[in-house]
Amino acid sequence: MSVQRITLLAVACLLVAAARDAAAAPPRVRGIVLRPAQGPHVGPCPANLSFSGELKVDGPATVTYQFLRSDGVKSPVQSLKFTEAGTQPVHHEWSLEGPPKTTVKGWVKVKALAPNVLESRPAAVSVTCAPPAPASESGKSDSPH
Repeated sequence: MSVQRITLLAVACLLVAAARDAAAAPPRVRGIVLRPAQGPHVGPCPANLSFSGELKVDGPATVTYQFLRSDGVKSPVQSLKFTEAGTQPVHHEWSLEGPPKTTVKGWVKVKALAPNVLESRPAAVSVTCAPPAPASESGKSDSPH
């Protein structure tokens, strides 16, 4: 055999092996995005905050994930079944409050636990709780007589 034929045969074998390995690779979570559904909250508390995002996989898989918050709370583990490569939405709610006239800052992340571990960047939020409205004095009316 000539050197060219041996080289060509070796390259062909490597290509077949690479294709086989690629086909055998298990699906993985390739991307996670999470963002707050609203901007900073200024007003009455508690503030009900919503977060929306998506998980992206490169093939059929069941993804387990959970939400992590800056206050140390972890959501229960949840799962999404993907029948093919693509994205699916995720959603989280957080009721956040603080003392009147103070600003509380926090964040939420979503973390894929399986088939591989991957975390989103933190979705930051800010809540400024307004002081309670003054109570009206009893017996007085705001309407003229």
